[in-house]
Amino acid sequence: MAVFRDFFGGIASHLQRPVVAICLHLWTIFLFSKQANQDLALDHEMVSIILKQTSIFPGTYFIPFNMPKTSIHIRLTRLSLGIWIPVLLCWSALLGCKTPLMGQRLVIPPFQGHTTDTSLRVWMMVKGVQELRLSLGGRMQTISTANKVGWKKQVPVEADWHGLSADSVYTLSIWLDGVETACGKAFRTLSKPSNTPEDLSFTLGSCHFIGTGPFRLLRPGHYTRIFKPLEAVKADFNLWLGDNVYLLTNEWNSPSRTYRKYTKVRQNGPTQALLHSKPQYAITDDHDFGPNNSDGAFFNKDMTSKCFADFWPNPDVPDGLKGNVGKFSRGDCDFFLLDGRYHRLASGRVQMYGPEQMDWLRRELQESKATFKFVVGGSQSLSEVNQGETWTDYQEQKDFLEFLRVNRIPGVVFLSGDRHFTEMMRLEQSGMYPLHELTCSPLTSMLRRKPLKKSDPEHINPLRVDGTLLVDHNFGQVKIQGDGPQRSCTFIIHDDRGREVWSRTFLASELQF
Repeated sequence: MAVFRDFFGGIASHLQRPVVAICLHLWTIFLFSKQANQDLALDHEMVSIILKQTSIFPGTYFIPFNMPKTSIHIRLTRLSLGIWIPVLLCWSALLGCKTPLMGQRLVIPPFQGHTTDTSLRVWMMVKGVQELRLSLGGRMQTISTANKVGWKKQVPVEADWHGLSADSVYTLSIWLDGVETACGKAFRTLSKPSNTPEDLSFTLGSCHFIGTGPFRLLRPGHYTRIFKPLEAVKADFNLWLGDNVYLLTNEWNSPSRTYRKYTKVRQNGPTQALLHSKPQYAITDDHDFGPNNSDGAFFNKDMTSKCFADFWPNPDVPDGLKGNVGKFSRGDCDFFLLDGRYHRLASGRVQMYGPEQMDWLRRELQESKATFKFVVGGSQSLSEVNQGETWTDYQEQKDFLEFLRVNRIPGVVFLSGDRHFTEMMRLEQSGMYPLHELTCSPLTSMLRRKPLKKSDPEHINPLRVDGTLLVDHNFGQVKIQGDGPQRSCTFIIHDDRGREVWSRTFLASELQF
């Protein structure tokens, strides 16, 4: 029955006649629920709720601007609804109403990505659209989908605006092939940097498995309950630490298969709710990129890397670099988003990030004045017991730590995902301040229970901070608070119900030479 409910709910969501839309939604509600044969009072607010709750895709409902704000008392029965539904469908066809089966539509409403005090970037998905006109606070731009890659006419679209005012709210309007589409989304720019750093909070997580096709059987829907508490956390942005999509069974072999998988995962309701709750940033790892533990030898890395870039409104890749690399700043924190797959040469442990990416990272760190400098990678950076997939297996990591020591770069903190368990590490070396790393995983994917067994090499990690190993679905939160010498960084881990499991705090003054 859910299939029929979603089908008719999707049709009703896109009808441009309010009476038809309301009746269709009511039909889907009452025909497949125990609430039939009841009186119902409808007003403007209830109509909005109905359209929102029964839409096939959250946020795609259409609220008519000219709907009268009067209550309508009606009696609904399965019989009357069954009679009226074909009449209403025929009426809508005669009136030229467009449905998801006819014409254009906004498949996924826009969400906010990379943002500064003068610019912001948004992402959305459309179907059957040749041209979009977007207006953000009166700043108009036109985007053609002619050369964009997608799946079954569903294409990802990214748009950005520059020259905006700091700490300002802008409302986005959208026209699909000349037809205005209800959006009503508002986005805020950042405040101007000040001499007094403000508090900062962001959420993070990795290993986001959403089954599609027959693989839907592998992970029942209750695993996605983690998104409700994650969505509810008040944070400045959310950071995806890799394996945000799991490409399986040759889904990495062709653009159609890869874009299909990304599209299906992006259309997952709980995931969308999180995406729309706060600005988003993301890094890639092996499952976004290709086969398990894939590296730079993967034959289709340019295609899968482009697909990742098409689905995440990240900062621009720096000139001269390949892969999904970027940098952004929030307050007195800098974030360096690294690509540990595109350049990795795992055979012989030659390199994980490659000379070009490492040269860029070193230059940026030398120029950075940030209190905290977060180096974000899919694989762990400090663990010495993670066999095969840790940066410590590469000379490149040892050279980087020596660079930090010789050039006296303060405030470096590592963030990673990948491991299907969570832990915090602390590395102390002579002539160097303590280095901290938070590994946070998984959001919805399978759990790696081996670290709980004494026979597993990762059971005892000498760098692990006591009490921080968690083998359960979880997400993290990082808080930057305080002033001067008391400026601090706190790692907080929440379980899939949002309950705090543990937290650890260290001061910026500890990360000095």
